[in-house]
Amino acid sequence: MIDCTNGAIGIAYSSTEYVLVPRIKAFATTSPDAQVSVTTFAVDFAFLARGHDPISSDWHAGEWADESTARFLFSPDELNLDLGTIYRVWLRITGAVETPVHEVGAIRIV
Repeated sequence: MIDCTNGAIGIAYSSTEYVLVPRIKAFATTSPDAQVSVTTFAVDFAFLARGHDPISSDWHAGEWADESTARFLFSPDELNLDLGTIYRVWLRITGAVETPVHEVGAIRIV
């Protein structure tokens, strides 16, 4: 498992491992007096070369490892990523009202 928020981490092309986005501190408000954990919502990841923002076909379903960590089982080979390229890691949480999309880190394919 790697924390992609600590700079451009090098990952071997043949690797299959979880990419983690820790320390997500968010709650969805369903009413003025109620909050719902963000883990009740879908989380998706996108891996894009610099200069590109995600579009609908770029997203891959992730999952929640715990109450504050999203993860995705990452395999450069299966995602058809190129050796030597740095990819920006994007995270999307699809909530009841909001759908935040954030660049959260970077991965270099070695």
